[in-house]
Amino acid sequence: MLCSQYSRSLVMGGAFLILLSSLSFAQSVLDDKFIAKNKSAGPKIADPAVTVEGQSETLDELLSKSNKGPIDPIIQNNIAVLYSVKGEPQKALAFSLRSIAARPDIAETQLNLAGIYDQLKQPDKARIHAMLAVKLNPKYLRARSFACDLDIAAGFDKKAAECFGGVVADFPNDAESQMKFGIALMRSGQAARAKEVLLQSRLREPRNLHLINALAIVHFRMKDYEPAAALLKEAVEADPANNILRFNLGICYLALKNREAALSQYSLIKESSPDLAGKLYRGLFNRYVISAKR
Repeated sequence: MLCSQYSRSLVMGGAFLILLSSLSFAQSVLDDKFIAKNKSAGPKIADPAVTVEGQSETLDELLSKSNKGPIDPIIQNNIAVLYSVKGEPQKALAFSLRSIAARPDIAETQLNLAGIYDQLKQPDKARIHAMLAVKLNPKYLRARSFACDLDIAAGFDKKAAECFGGVVADFPNDAESQMKFGIALMRSGQAARAKEVLLQSRLREPRNLHLINALAIVHFRMKDYEPAAALLKEAVEADPANNILRFNLGICYLALKNREAALSQYSLIKESSPDLAGKLYRGLFNRYVISAKR
């Protein structure tokens, strides 16, 4: 799966609250997204839930087809997909470029190339091809969202908020874009607006832990520590093995001066996530450390 992890911590009042690292900005573009030939309509992206011609072919079978005839952009793209999923982005890049050279007018293959460049940590090239995909098909939600994902993954928070705002305006029923819009607003310092958007998102997905965690962070930023802790407690009850949620809850308890409750969260994550536990430990005990400086 191709992704740019959205794991940068948010610094708030000297404490760190962390977004769930499995929430990916630059969502998987290539994973199981093959292009298949449709006899009546030409090339199209296959619905991942539908079995289509060509999707079950192995890499060796596709390579054999590629070697036997003229360059087929669909086959080249599908080979690129398989190499990317295998974790071989350099090989994927070569076939994706061949696909684009043969047919530069297919939005889906442009987006796949953007995803491969993202996997290769070349965000500028990824952005170029994501925007080409958008230009070819302005109503292509996956391409629109991916372009915004690249902005937020690069730390262009204000630009990302504007980008996701445009996506939400054009696709008002897409819950994921609305949630990402709220997170981008939060990261760009627009906490009140972020809270409004995320609350609207939660009406659609009341049990989405990424959303609950993000909303808790907004409350924390606004120094509303009690609702932040309540949200995180709800999230922890739904996913008790999630160390990031427990860490965030511990930080909220520290803000509420409930050291005993924070210590309880530390005890629960100290073995499974020593790095996070160490950060929480420092928050618990730094006030008791006597400086050696004179």
